[in-house]
Amino acid sequence: MDKILARVEKVVAAYNPRRAGGRLKTARVLQAALGDCRKHIRENLESDRGCAQRVSRTLDELLAALPEFQHFCGDKQAMNARHTRRQAEEHLDEIEDLLKRIISEEDSAKRETVAQWVNTHPVFGELRKLISGSLPKETYVLLFCRVSGGDLQLLSRSGEDGFVYTRFRLNDFANDLKLHKMYHGKAPVSGAALIAHKELVAVIGAVPPPQEDMDQLKILLSLSRDVAGRPAAEFIESSEILKVLHERSSRRALGKDAHVLLFQDSGNPDKPQPEIVTRICRDGKPASRFFAPDFAVKHNLFETFRQRSPVVGAAIICQGKLADVLGRVPQADAGGSQLDVLIQCSRGVMARPALDFLLDNEILKALHDMSNQEPLARDAQVILFIRTEGSSLSTLKFKTSDGTGRSRTALSNFQSVRAVHEQFSQLPPVVGASVIGEGKAPKKQVPALDSEKGKPGAGRQRQPAPAVKPVVIAAFGKTPLKVNLLATEETFRRLGIEL
Repeated sequence: MDKILARVEKVVAAYNPRRAGGRLKTARVLQAALGDCRKHIRENLESDRGCAQRVSRTLDELLAALPEFQHFCGDKQAMNARHTRRQAEEHLDEIEDLLKRIISEEDSAKRETVAQWVNTHPVFGELRKLISGSLPKETYVLLFCRVSGGDLQLLSRSGEDGFVYTRFRLNDFANDLKLHKMYHGKAPVSGAALIAHKELVAVIGAVPPPQEDMDQLKILLSLSRDVAGRPAAEFIESSEILKVLHERSSRRALGKDAHVLLFQDSGNPDKPQPEIVTRICRDGKPASRFFAPDFAVKHNLFETFRQRSPVVGAAIICQGKLADVLGRVPQADAGGSQLDVLIQCSRGVMARPALDFLLDNEILKALHDMSNQEPLARDAQVILFIRTEGSSLSTLKFKTSDGTGRSRTALSNFQSVRAVHEQFSQLPPVVGASVIGEGKAPKKQVPALDSEKGKPGAGRQRQPAPAVKPVVIAAFGKTPLKVNLLATEETFRRLGIEL
């Protein structure tokens, strides 16, 4: 509470009625402080019963220094007569009402002053009249001001995205307070040009005149492009690699069949080799190749690379050959191929999302490892399990060309990391898997015939070939089909597995 009252004392001491906006600013600060005082009173009703009375008397003593409050805050007799919380809060209500009235009066006076400033302004006043008429919705405005020496300068504003904008829409001039705040007390706006559909609609005040070899509209559009493109141009000039690529792209010197690999510092002292620059394509997949049109427009380069680490190198590859190297790129070992190193960097980018997906799923990773490490099991079939509602397990169904689903897939389908990612990234998470392969039934001794009894080798000659049956040869995660279990229809029915 002491901090709140100290804030009130400070603003009262600094009050200057002759300062522009001082009365309104003081009233708003006092209104906020009064709200904090009321909150303190509500929170301490039980623990401090005399809180409201003390706050009321202290505020009276502080506010009595202001001319607007002297008539009822300076009365000490009335101050001492407020013995109850209700009387103190009623007095706080009177203070709040007075503050609201002051704020309302000052706001009205400010709006009148601002409206008069806008209406009498040589540019904004005329602009308001034109806007009230029938202008096309696509109309935008270019504003000009006089600088030292009398030259005209195009006004611009910086956006949060780092770009510079020179075009003002018609609704930017609808709010008087906004106009007053942006332009009052600054370089006076001396002219405006209204443009719509690549046509000059109107000119107000002083704007750059036409020249012998160029009409006025072209001059205005050229100025707008130069100012708006300045951040992009400065950014390209600061990057030697992007500057060279932009110049070659503008001269069409990169070639239609060429692609560019860009490299940036890794930011890791333990990895001195630069790392490849990637981007996300429209399909959501990463890519590392850039082409000639990607470097043609400065605006696009600025938007793509301004928030990235500086580009330190580039490799231009054309028709499978290394055409040129700019700056720093990963180097090959002694006797190695520089092109192979660069291509490997590019391929690693393409494989990274699929590899990350596989590493995040233990079941799919185990199936991938098994399909590549056990040649005898490649003809095996895999049944996958997912979680359904109620945390129960169900088999994962794969769509077929005829519209029916199947519950098995070949183990060989898990050999490729990219194929696994493409097939399972959009499916429910796999929580279990069983691999079914060919197994042999246990051997049984067949008794000898009566005519063969007593002969050497009797019984062994009658041993039939072991029966080959489907058996679970591997199981991963949550699965009811465990290793060495016969994978027959009877087993599936007994376990409640629907295939």
